[in-house]
Amino acid sequence: MATGKSSRKVPKLPENLALLPSEQKEFEKFANVESTKVTGRGVVYLGRIPYGFFENQMRAYFSQFGKVTRLRLSRSRFIPPEEVKVNLFKGCNRKFSAPKSHIISRDRHNSAKSTKVIRYKTIRSLKKLNKRVEKLKDIGIEFDSSNLEKSIMTSLDKQLKSVAKKETDDSSEMKTDESTLSAVDASHSTNEVSAGKFTKCSKNENQACN
Repeated sequence: MATGKSSRKVPKLPENLALLPSEQKEFEKFANVESTKVTGRGVVYLGRIPYGFFENQMRAYFSQFGKVTRLRLSRSRFIPPEEVKVNLFKGCNRKFSAPKSHIISRDRHNSAKSTKVIRYKTIRSLKKLNKRVEKLKDIGIEFDSSNLEKSIMTSLDKQLKSVAKKETDDSSEMKTDESTLSAVDASHSTNEVSAGKFTKCSKNENQACN
């Protein structure tokens, strides 16, 4: 039995390993080419830093990804109680709500327009069209706007008809709901009267029932 130490040498692993052993040589060539490239320095901003992650911890952590040349950790200075502003914590308990201006404008644009609004917009469109025709006439261009005016008036008629139809449908639904409610009230009162006829009273409650 051999008692001496084994003279077998353990092979030294390369600094960078390829996923497949057969591609190790090609991978080393690629790694050497990448290491020779000079890359510029970059700046990394960190926010919401937890307590305990100070300069030494930051330098130790980021050193594993490269050389850290400069590091600066900003700290808020201490404010004495007499120098604290009155409105320093103004709105601290106010819950943040996302802006809704785009939702309001979208709903306003998609909302059902009344006949008054439709007529107003049509008149404004016609006035703009007439102004543009006059400007073209001033520079010597004759433009026939009769087709555009006709299409605007056709669109006006369609919109007014759709609004009138919707108002008619809404009024008919309201009448149906009112008739249903009146029928429910009538049946409810009838049930109360019928229930009162067949209610039995005890001897002590005869006077109250009568």
